[in-house]
Amino acid sequence: MNQAAASRNTGFNSGSTASTKPTMSTAQRNSTRQSYYDKPAYQAPKVERYRSSFSGRGYGMFAGGFLASMLLSSVLSPSPADAATWYAMSDNPEVGTFLNDARAEAQAAGDTEVLAHIDALEQELKAMREHGVSRPSTEQALRTAGIPEAVAYTDAVPLPAGPLTLTMTTGGPKGVYHSLCIGDGRSGFEGLAQVGKRFDLDVLCQTSSGGNDNLRLAATNKAQVFPVQADNLYYYKIRSKQTFGDNEYLLYQEPFLMLSGRKSNIDGLSDISAKTTVYVVGGAELSWNILREFAADDTFLGFGGNTDYARASVRRVNDLESALTAVSQDPNAVLFLVMGVHAQAIQDIDQRFGEQVRLVPVDDKRFLSIEDPNGGRVYTNCKIPGNALPNLQQGSLWGTNATATLCTDALLVVQQDWVKTLSEDQARQVAMAVLDVIEHVATVAPRLDL
Repeated sequence: MNQAAASRNTGFNSGSTASTKPTMSTAQRNSTRQSYYDKPAYQAPKVERYRSSFSGRGYGMFAGGFLASMLLSSVLSPSPADAATWYAMSDNPEVGTFLNDARAEAQAAGDTEVLAHIDALEQELKAMREHGVSRPSTEQALRTAGIPEAVAYTDAVPLPAGPLTLTMTTGGPKGVYHSLCIGDGRSGFEGLAQVGKRFDLDVLCQTSSGGNDNLRLAATNKAQVFPVQADNLYYYKIRSKQTFGDNEYLLYQEPFLMLSGRKSNIDGLSDISAKTTVYVVGGAELSWNILREFAADDTFLGFGGNTDYARASVRRVNDLESALTAVSQDPNAVLFLVMGVHAQAIQDIDQRFGEQVRLVPVDDKRFLSIEDPNGGRVYTNCKIPGNALPNLQQGSLWGTNATATLCTDALLVVQQDWVKTLSEDQARQVAMAVLDVIEHVATVAPRLDL
């Protein structure tokens, strides 16, 4: 494990205050009941009237509204399965209490139809008992009748919650962050949505415009899991005074790549001045602006060193090719990127522009002292092997040179406040799924274009 990985969370802090077993929420129960009672058999005015009368009452484990609905629907549309279901439930003596209450309700309303049905049902149940008819379990009878337990039982009866739904916000639909969620068919990498199924998780993969957008979505509780660069996350923490807890997992390191023209005298970060134009693409814009802001603030880097690059002009572009052409022709221009050396974009640049531009160091080591509130380093010193981008790194008689640069961690963050709402079992399910993804990222990193 490298130093960056060691500085990140390797366990899972649930902080859960919920019960140890994942149970269905009241909202989930009500949604299930709503769907069930939308059936035509339960829409008749008479059925609704009796259900309303018994709603909120409990008879042992059974909801009074359910028993009333079942009784009245069988009055209007008798089914041979009705008696079997009542027979299974009548093992609970409270069902007899309900039938007595329903009889009193029908007598008060002068409802002879319901009274006759209750008499017939009680006679049938008595005959089944006298003849020793085998009684199925209530759960089996409800399942056979297609009745959800959430409909039949009161809220006091704990029920399994079913799959836990969570949203992971990612990035563009073709980006690496999105692959972390949906998976990658080329490499055989399974994303969180696929791994989650093994842990009873239903993971929704939501595209975004990148790390900064992911932070916004997480801050508004629209995402529970999200990838983000460590520099972006740290900057967000110190500016917004908001954190997402300490469940931050190292995915991989993303190097800062800076390209200058072959005829340029810009050999590294320290050569950039107020006369320099820095071209940026996508999320690299935020990373460069964070570097500039930190460099200009003595609070972060202290005194000393050349921070003229903090005054360089910045130009955002969407077209890499036009930016590379400008850099190759302008000795006072550089292109700043944040991406893995296996990314197709930088590999294409190496092949097509390696004769016009070169890779130069992002070499201000003072950034290495910056730590986030959780103690993790925001930047690390890393080297790009000399054979990673052979044309861009070509620069000596002996072949290519390894290039020193700054890296920032790509992290997968799980919102702590959300985890606290889960049961211990649910938190464990999330942890196992996340750690499974983390474990496999390193083994397929080159094939994932990292």
